[in-house]
Amino acid sequence: MFSRLLVFAGLASACGMSFAEGQDLPQPHLTLRLGGEVGHRLDAVIDNWLLTAPSANPGMIEMFRLRDRKPPYEDPVPWAGEFIGKYLTSTVLARRMTDNPGLDALLRRLIPEFIATQADDGYLGPFPKDQRLLGQWDLWGHYHVMLALWLWYRDTGDKAALDAATRAADLVCNTYLDTGKRVYDAGSHEMNMAILHSLGFIYRETGREPYLRMMREILADWEKPPAGDYYRQALAGVDFYQTPKPRWESLHPIMGLAEMYRITGDDSYRQALLHIWRSIRRTDIHNAGSFSTGEGAVGNPFQSGSIETCCTVAWIALSVEALRLSADSRVADAIELATLNTVLGYEHPSGRWCTYDTPMDGKRSASAHAIVFQSRPGTPELNCCSVNGPRGLGLISEWAVLGDANGLYLNY
Repeated sequence: MFSRLLVFAGLASACGMSFAEGQDLPQPHLTLRLGGEVGHRLDAVIDNWLLTAPSANPGMIEMFRLRDRKPPYEDPVPWAGEFIGKYLTSTVLARRMTDNPGLDALLRRLIPEFIATQADDGYLGPFPKDQRLLGQWDLWGHYHVMLALWLWYRDTGDKAALDAATRAADLVCNTYLDTGKRVYDAGSHEMNMAILHSLGFIYRETGREPYLRMMREILADWEKPPAGDYYRQALAGVDFYQTPKPRWESLHPIMGLAEMYRITGDDSYRQALLHIWRSIRRTDIHNAGSFSTGEGAVGNPFQSGSIETCCTVAWIALSVEALRLSADSRVADAIELATLNTVLGYEHPSGRWCTYDTPMDGKRSASAHAIVFQSRPGTPELNCCSVNGPRGLGLISEWAVLGDANGLYLNY
């Protein structure tokens, strides 16, 4: 059997819920166990990467301690702040699908250790004090960190994690609300504007009005070239590859549209996200279910170019939102196609490494070789894909079973 799914707990949590106009299927609190080849792969990734990465790459957290030291951490890449966030997101999701007590113990040690690096003003990045949130991909790094902390809070009730994410959200608002500065000014728009997404789920947890105000300001910034203008372009029926920013990172701010729909009930946000999903599915998904050609959408799924691991992970994450907002089984089919072909294609069976590029034909090389330029002393194996690849398996916990007032939907 290629894979089997056992669901152990929490099934009743989907019953009796009511929803705003349209769809928004919640994820029940479940404990999942995967058998077959997918289960074996997940176990290998847990044993040979997730459990070993922090000790083998101590700079994952150390860079945060050294940001204001002399000498500082050595010349981090602009997106270095994402490494811990992507790693923790992958690990928190994997924890839902394993009996391995070591993973839980690791997270309960590592997350407080990371939170302890947070600055007094809420900063959770690796860059010096005079640069906080103002450039690099620093808001992007905070987005991934806030996502990981929120997921941990949702799974465990650890208030310290939510408090840390909230302090980071406060810093974003203190930096960019009523200050004359705009998130647009931080540059790297498709990356840094992803903070919209994390502000959304933190707003739904806390109800703090500045977070929603900040979200609306970012939506306004989308309209200013060369930002992506995703919302208006989608409502106008423009295909994603024809929009101003058709890179893969754009899928993360686009997921903020789902949060805007949940917060406001305005169905145009839901429709915009679903249009973007359908456009990408029609024009840019490869035969293995993977996404991106040269790290973006080009309107031709047969064009040669790198098919990056992070791009497919972003596609699956966007697809989970599209599934929740549409209850369309075709979305679940697309997720399963990507998971069973591309995710298992980019993760080596040993679980020790993943690729950067998983081409339609040709060689699959370890990301530590293909994008080794991202490594630094203390992080020899870290790059955007090595920390993010396992999330493709962990995301199964987000879409395998969904539910609404009518019952449960088994998608896996």
